[in-house]
Amino acid sequence: MKNLFSILILFISFTALAQAPITYNWQNSKQGWISGGGCNLAALPGSMSMKAFNTTPLMRSGNLQANLGLNSLDYNQVTISLKNPTTGNGNTRLYIYPPGTNTATCYYVFPVDTAMTGFSTYTIDLNSTPASGTYSGTIARFGLGGPWGVANGDTIFWENMVVSNTNSQQMGNLYEDQFNDYTVSNWGNLTISTVPKYNFYETACQELKVFSDSLSSAPAYGYVTYEFDSIIDITGYEKVTIAERSSSSFPIRIDFEDSTGNVTNGNNGKITVTTSSVLNSSSILSFVFPDAAFSESNVDKTIISKLRVFFDFGNVDMSSPLFIDYLSIGDSSGLNNAIGLSEIDSCNCDIVVLDTISACDTLVLSNGNIVTSSGNYFDTLSLFPACDSIRDLNITILNSSSSLNSISECGDYIWNGTTYTQSGNYSFNTVNNLGCDSVAVLDLTINDIPSPQIILSSPQISVNVTGGNSPYTYLWNTGEITSSITPINNGTFYVDVLDANNCLGSDTTTVNFVGFENNINNQIQIYPNPSFENITISSNFKINSPTVINIFNLTGKLILSNNIEMKNGFSENINISSLSTGIYLIEIKNSLFQNQMFHFIKK
Repeated sequence: MKNLFSILILFISFTALAQAPITYNWQNSKQGWISGGGCNLAALPGSMSMKAFNTTPLMRSGNLQANLGLNSLDYNQVTISLKNPTTGNGNTRLYIYPPGTNTATCYYVFPVDTAMTGFSTYTIDLNSTPASGTYSGTIARFGLGGPWGVANGDTIFWENMVVSNTNSQQMGNLYEDQFNDYTVSNWGNLTISTVPKYNFYETACQELKVFSDSLSSAPAYGYVTYEFDSIIDITGYEKVTIAERSSSSFPIRIDFEDSTGNVTNGNNGKITVTTSSVLNSSSILSFVFPDAAFSESNVDKTIISKLRVFFDFGNVDMSSPLFIDYLSIGDSSGLNNAIGLSEIDSCNCDIVVLDTISACDTLVLSNGNIVTSSGNYFDTLSLFPACDSIRDLNITILNSSSSLNSISECGDYIWNGTTYTQSGNYSFNTVNNLGCDSVAVLDLTINDIPSPQIILSSPQISVNVTGGNSPYTYLWNTGEITSSITPINNGTFYVDVLDANNCLGSDTTTVNFVGFENNINNQIQIYPNPSFENITISSNFKINSPTVINIFNLTGKLILSNNIEMKNGFSENINISSLSTGIYLIEIKNSLFQNQMFHFIKK
């Protein structure tokens, strides 16, 4: 283990203390960033993708409980590298959040290019006036809003983001352990009820591995202790940096402990950062302590003897081993030995990882192989000579789905809230129960609806049909199924017309001509009507005139003909018992009535 630097005076002589840049490297990692709405995030080999499903996608550097604990006075610039292939207006936002809220302290708008084919870097001056709010106070989280006006399904690619102070000088290290001497003598194991819960050893790749004891489960939370080689004064160096890698995401808290046992674990001292869930590259976790963290717990900065690394997994076991490449007080010197960093030392080790992955339709492995079916696979990622990361993957391939539905409707059809009036193929995109794309296709045929019109032509009414497709089927409210009917009474008549495509049209009319002749001056009556055997024709006309009475069936066939004299008080009885049941027409022909037609019903 490295000892306290003997020339501490050199560090104290700096005119300004540096704040190490906060770096998010989104290659093969989401770095703990999550969707804040309107998008899905995915880690890709060269960047992190933001796939939008509305016009205002937003992502944040952690959940509501995350707190970077940064002082806004210590940082004045943000640089962001991204690729925006979309064609929105390009206005992008950087949000600054205080602790415990999704309401930003402020945000900056910075324009980016559109329809980009490569990555570009953009700089935001935090000393400039924000578009909204004021840049001040504690920085708990950052947020990034996608370029304004992106469309559903558009994807923006984020490469890296660096938060820095361009005016400060490099502070350097007060203390650092690079875990390169293959001992763990300074680390104290967590023990509960005399049962060890964590184990430690330094790997061949010069990292410290922290993992749960296989004989007993780790608790939901607890801490391990790191004891410095000698008591140190951290005044001006109240920052801890850890380079770590892990296959799961969980919060880590760092506490300082002085030689009298006081610990910075009060409200202001609980500085917590979440691991990045990436096993094949290291992430830099920075823990910056305000003065209040020491004063509220009476911790003496000049006699710090230990660090506590507090784990809070939220379950009864350590979800995955934690690899720590270095731990430093002050800023990191950059002499990194972790797998995945550019300054890696040569080593002879393979990192074997068991991982479970689900993907929709296909999954591209780091070695370029494309997986299209579920099963167990090995993925070897050659990071540097002699250092491979071997992933034993249990991959489940979930299937996107599609459906085709053929519908034939009359006039219009409502589908997913949209009314369609034209034939054609229509599609609707959604997500199925597996979380994969689902495309529904509608093969729609819209048939013309027949338009019937009833024509009055006493003694008949008939229907004229336009539109639709013949042949037509008719149904009147009288029960008749012909295109024309002869009403036997006045009233409302309607007809339904069904065409060859089973499309229905209707029309209604009012008839008032039936029996009109019977009521001329109330001079002629036909009764009883209907009748079984006899009908009587009577008249009160004050004329004498030869009259012919003809009886026809509805096909126009003459059934009976009588010549009579129509006088005042005339009455003629006609026997109809021989007629079949049905409707018959009576024609009365004389000098007064010219072919007047009357109706009667034979029961």
